[in-house]
Amino acid sequence: MKFLPKIILAVVGIVRLVPAASGADEIERWAPHDFSFVSPATIKNPFQIVFSAEITGPEGKAFTQPGFFDGDGTWKLRVAPTSEGEWSIVTHSDAPTLDGLRVTFNCVPNRSPLAHGPLRIDPAQPWQFVFADDLPFLPIGYECDWLWVLDTNDPKLPTLDPLLDRIAAHGFNLFLLNAYAHDTTWRQGRTAADDFGPPPLYAWAGTNERPDHTRFNLAYWQHYDRVIAAIARHGLWAHIFIKVYNKQVNWPANGSAEDDLYFRWLIARYAAFPNITWDLAKEAHYEKDLAYKLDRLHFLRAHDPY
Repeated sequence: MKFLPKIILAVVGIVRLVPAASGADEIERWAPHDFSFVSPATIKNPFQIVFSAEITGPEGKAFTQPGFFDGDGTWKLRVAPTSEGEWSIVTHSDAPTLDGLRVTFNCVPNRSPLAHGPLRIDPAQPWQFVFADDLPFLPIGYECDWLWVLDTNDPKLPTLDPLLDRIAAHGFNLFLLNAYAHDTTWRQGRTAADDFGPPPLYAWAGTNERPDHTRFNLAYWQHYDRVIAAIARHGLWAHIFIKVYNKQVNWPANGSAEDDLYFRWLIARYAAFPNITWDLAKEAHYEKDLAYKLDRLHFLRAHDPY
């Protein structure tokens, strides 16, 4: 499972599978697929439920995949099989209704000409990157930090999709974007049409002034899902800044349980996308605690199975 580390300085249970367009029993290689598990239990804060699964592929190769709560009593596992053949899923949770559930599926070839799998270092030329299918990759990045603000309330993405096409047509193959940002000090508030802060949706429950870092705003992250999926659909790479230090975000306290919850949340929702690179922070020099930065990098390596 280990390709290029994606880090630069994330009662009886009722199970319902949400089928893919091609059927839940067949999933294309490298294509993220959501397996949904519904629990009838009343849970005070579902975001704090421990939920993961052991994913086992052909030849018995296994890894642990964190899952996430996505509303309406539903927890999801977002899985992208890396090799063709038979796979199995066994869930693990501190909620009895979500523990020990089993699913199997078959990984089939990916039909998209834009699908090349995750990156790795070229063993023959270790200063270069190649995809899993050995196609060379030279990153040519376009910084669009607030990309996720576009089409916030329109799942059809009428602005985002044409923009991705336009940028790709100019030879760019990588987008740099924030996981979240709030506002700038030099243009506070919405000063013009091209000023995107504060955004229409907040990443956590509450507000930036009074956040609840133990809960996430699902509308925000479900839209962010669409953005990352669109980038992947266009055959482009997403370089995600997990934190940004000069955009007025009230982040969870460093090293807190809420901080871990945020990093685990990102990994659970986006690690399965093969076109992801984690970047700890934009303007990382604002964070003076070197031990904290190293701890977050180790956290990503330990919890991202891809």
